[in-house]
Amino acid sequence: FTEMRRFFFRGIEHAQHTVFAQHFRYFSSVPVTVLSGFLGAGKTTLMNDILAKKRHDHRIAVVVNDMAEINVDAELIRNSGSKTSSMVELENGCICCTLKDDLVIELSTLAQEGKIDHIVVESTGVSEPLPVAQTFSTPISELIDTMEQTNQGDADKRKQLVQATQGIEVLADVAHLHSLVTVVDCSTFLDHLNSLKNIAELGMSTMPGDTRPLAYLLAEQVQFANLLILNKTDLVSSKDALKIEKLLHLLNPSAQVVPTTNSQIDVAQLLSTRTYDEKDFNALPAWAEELAKTTEAKQTSEALEYGLDHFSIRVLGRPLHAGRWAKVMNTPELFQGILRAKGCFWTSVDPDTRIDYSLVGLTGNLIINTMWAQSGLDIFEKQGFGLKLRGTESDSEKNAAIVAAIYRLRKEVERLQADDLWHPITHDRRVEFVFIGDTSRMQQERLRQAVEGALLTRDELRTFFDVFTQTKKGPADLTNPFISVPRCVVV
Repeated sequence: FTEMRRFFFRGIEHAQHTVFAQHFRYFSSVPVTVLSGFLGAGKTTLMNDILAKKRHDHRIAVVVNDMAEINVDAELIRNSGSKTSSMVELENGCICCTLKDDLVIELSTLAQEGKIDHIVVESTGVSEPLPVAQTFSTPISELIDTMEQTNQGDADKRKQLVQATQGIEVLADVAHLHSLVTVVDCSTFLDHLNSLKNIAELGMSTMPGDTRPLAYLLAEQVQFANLLILNKTDLVSSKDALKIEKLLHLLNPSAQVVPTTNSQIDVAQLLSTRTYDEKDFNALPAWAEELAKTTEAKQTSEALEYGLDHFSIRVLGRPLHAGRWAKVMNTPELFQGILRAKGCFWTSVDPDTRIDYSLVGLTGNLIINTMWAQSGLDIFEKQGFGLKLRGTESDSEKNAAIVAAIYRLRKEVERLQADDLWHPITHDRRVEFVFIGDTSRMQQERLRQAVEGALLTRDELRTFFDVFTQTKKGPADLTNPFISVPRCVVV
């Protein structure tokens, strides 16, 4: 207990120092705006518009990322006549994965030269904003360690990284994230959202084995953004443009949506108004919970006017029957008209496991990458320092990670209880889904009935609780069709 208190208070002191450092660095480091969006959405056009000196007096450096060996976008910017204080080209890779170290090196170098006021990064069409955002707060020591483990032969690159980041703990010390901007092509967005193609089939993989579904890529680019630029609205009818605008509001309720043609926006406002806040970004509630806040009559009626609707299902204290739910998920006609769905569930056969569910268009995905808060808290508080954690080298490092996890899980339990997401016996285990779809095709009532039919009946629930209250497990004689769902639990 004494050991746990020592690490706990050390963690609190570190947190207080971190908050002060974050506020200080935003006044002393260079702001960085990251542009994302699929191929042809209008990122390069927006970049050229930003670089037009007639709209602002910022000294801007540009980092252009291209998957090909020849950086076509950088060439387009040079040939456009746009003025920039500096341009860096990152080719043959993607800054959200294979070129993350290069991004840190270039941003750190540009920021510390002291010759620029703002950096604008144009990412590839297949880049995801979230990993790029995390790069700014990832400890430099962690980046160096990862490079040594995965790129041992690239001694020069490691040397460059060490030299470029000397004296700083994280990239945000010298270059902080100002805005995450995603450009959306209004004329192709719905078609891409319903596509069954993946990145490999389109010849745009960032590395061997990169088979991300196109629909998921677009959803990630939209959901992890502070500003959504709905471009090429002139290529669709005004009704379709408004429909997509409402859909973007549903997919990302916290982002500002700006309809445009030729990617023209208020550049001065973009460069002067910081929209990214790491604290708020990391503390965002679950996607389904965030969307549940937008169900006021006004917004619902606006979405319905353009043929869009969303509904949620939330059940506490009653798990799904694994076999029946697996059959529902394998009945495609039930999900007709669904454009986006997300949520989590548990089953009576494996009550401690939280399975996260995601559907974009016609492509679905299941993954186990987090724990129910109370389950995780029970594990850490009971087994404590006897656990083995991957990624920790020393006992003190492991102990600090465990205490941090306990603290985080306790805060999460408090939040869930305050939000009435708590059951006296099963705690935060729940079935929770949000569906967004086309009102002309979405079968809301039928889908609700299917979920209800997959939940345990009264007799099944009585049998389940007889076992669960004694062992915290489910009946041993049930089969688990979700046993092969990928697991990557982060604590």
